[in-house]
Amino acid sequence: MIGENIAYGSGTYGEPDSIMCSWMNSPDHRHNILNGKYREIGIGVSTGTWQGHDGVSMYTADFGVRRR
Repeated sequence: MIGENIAYGSGTYGEPDSIMCSWMNSPDHRHNILNGKYREIGIGVSTGTWQGHDGVSMYTADFGVRRR
């Protein structure tokens, strides 16, 4: 069982609280965050230039359950 949330933004839209707020206001992303069946999470953040725009932050949250 796996899930993934991806988001990006720049300026105040690229701040962690803004990204988290966006995810919590999206039913599918919110479901991944609040799904109690997930037992593992990996989070990645990178800031740089994307499609000619400087200062863009990309966020990824990967959710899963280890196989036994």
